[in-house]
Amino acid sequence: GCAEDLAQRGAVGLIHHPASQEHGLPQAGRDTLAAREATVYRRLARLIATSPFTAAGLAAAHGIAAERISVVVPGTEPVGRAMGSGGPGVAILAIGNLVPRKGHDVLLRTLAGLTDLHWSLSIVGAPLDPVHADGLVALAEELGLAQRVRFAGGLSPEALEEEWRRADVFALATHFEGYGMVAAEALAHGLPVALTAGGAITDVVPVEASVISPPGDTVSFTKGLRRLIFDEALRAEMAEAAWQAGQRLPRWPDQAKAFLAALEAA
Repeated sequence: GCAEDLAQRGAVGLIHHPASQEHGLPQAGRDTLAAREATVYRRLARLIATSPFTAAGLAAAHGIAAERISVVVPGTEPVGRAMGSGGPGVAILAIGNLVPRKGHDVLLRTLAGLTDLHWSLSIVGAPLDPVHADGLVALAEELGLAQRVRFAGGLSPEALEEEWRRADVFALATHFEGYGMVAAEALAHGLPVALTAGGAITDVVPVEASVISPPGDTVSFTKGLRRLIFDEALRAEMAEAAWQAGQRLPRWPDQAKAFLAALEAA
């Protein structure tokens, strides 16, 4: 079938986020997808993963020899430094499509424990799962956060850049990421980040620029965000660390060359 055709053509697979790892899938669905993925992976001449985390997962889950897997992380565009909201309060930005894996519900429940502090939240992301998206709006209302939370939807590049420019903190309670491009973009803009350790995302950020919690752990995430929102001096130190880390991120031209080299090694 299709897998045999891939083998005959010496196809190379670019693997960012295995579908079987999608948060919220029933176990039967995960098992079916994992079996299909294994069938395809075994017939590819080479695999290119977008993070060491993903590469290790492919090797462990499917018994693929390490020499058949290359790692090429995504590049990051150089951008201007965030100017911040200017107050009053702390402007928190979350970016991710409105699907269960992004954990926006976890972030909302976390912030519900911080209503004694002055903050606002903008969630940027398309409602790819309309039922989940409606549930997030209802949850914000149920938690008494509707006046503090804005669902911005999907935005143009220009409008998104404006969101980055006026943010003070980036936060995402993701359950799984194959790399963490949005965290890299936060560093590129010089924003301190509050993250959950879902997949590879925390490999992108240095500890001095971030507060990290286990996925789904609202208690730990609340403590981390409280420090970040309350302590302006700490936030400034982390923003500087984020900016410096952002300047060291790999750029697209170099990663394109690395990707070509991986293809030629197949």
